[in-house]
Amino acid sequence: MYGLFHSTAPSFATRITAVGKAYDHVQRQLGRDTYYGFRFEPDGGKSVNIETEIILPDWNAPAIFNGRTFRVVYLQDSKRILKNEAIDIEILSGEHAGFHGSLDARPAGEWLGIPAGAALFGFGFLGLKYRKDDATSTQAPNGG
Repeated sequence: MYGLFHSTAPSFATRITAVGKAYDHVQRQLGRDTYYGFRFEPDGGKSVNIETEIILPDWNAPAIFNGRTFRVVYLQDSKRILKNEAIDIEILSGEHAGFHGSLDARPAGEWLGIPAGAALFGFGFLGLKYRKDDATSTQAPNGG
């Protein structure tokens, strides 16, 4: 189950790693899902609007994160549901310095354990069923 809850849609998108300041944190609803966003100003770079499913500590008071330094790894892909989706966030300054949260977006990541496990279960079940059928068909008939 770990792979399911710590994963996002797999992606071959370019991963950008940057250190910079975060501002204007918001919480948004997309259907039944909640995601978070903030404006990220990388050191020596152009401002980027980041969206993520990673929940930061004390997210209910988002103003405390304004101006804090983050290290962010995000997917540079405008075709995803979450634009510039952060898959790894580390807080480098302030009260929660050292916090680290991440999601698995690898095309062959831990999330594959879920369908692989279901497939193995299904094959095992079918194997037992056919083995039982073979065993009953090879028994001698009870005639007299």
